[in-house]
Amino acid sequence: MKRCLVVLVLFLNSVFASTMSEYKWEQGETLLTFLEKHTLPLSIYYNLDTEEQELATEIMSGVKYQVLKSDEGKIEQVLIPIGEELQLHIFDTKDGYKLTTTPIAFQEEDEVATIEITQSPYQDIINSTNNYLLAHEFIQAFKNSVNFKMLRSGDRLAIFYKKRTRLGQQFGAPKIEASMVEVRGRKNYVFRYNKDRFYDENGKEVEGFFLSRPVNFT
Repeated sequence: MKRCLVVLVLFLNSVFASTMSEYKWEQGETLLTFLEKHTLPLSIYYNLDTEEQELATEIMSGVKYQVLKSDEGKIEQVLIPIGEELQLHIFDTKDGYKLTTTPIAFQEEDEVATIEITQSPYQDIINSTNNYLLAHEFIQAFKNSVNFKMLRSGDRLAIFYKKRTRLGQQFGAPKIEASMVEVRGRKNYVFRYNKDRFYDENGKEVEGFFLSRPVNFT
């Protein structure tokens, strides 16, 4: 934890004297092609041990990464997330560029959303929170326990979840801890336990219907 905070502090302190830009990792790009494109020494990659080189192959296309440049346009630091826990940190030193793998520093907040259903759970969550990932997680949590086709306008839902932010922006998918959806007056609950498994209020793992087509309200 201390190490990732040091990296974050150094990165943020550098922002005041430099320019930070954010990009998306392109489809098919590798760490080697990234270094070539930015005219960075290929030794940054070749000096890594085998395990670190394999880790670098896990960079997902579309992930957002940050590049810090000096006023003269020279790259000073790069932060490239690998999953939601680790990141590659490239930084310039008096002895040349170095690369280390560090834990990602992020802030985590508890959030609550209570929503009246007017269209569909998915769309209403997006309209209320502007969070597509939260809407997806909600559907995934209930897809095997609730028949969404039975919903009607006026039913309600509630979500207790954790949201991560990194450098002032949402990072990764929100984690639903508990949620409720009302179906024609009957309340259905799920609780996250044991990673991505969900259980009802009786401690039974949820199972049942699957949302496979748009909801029609009656």
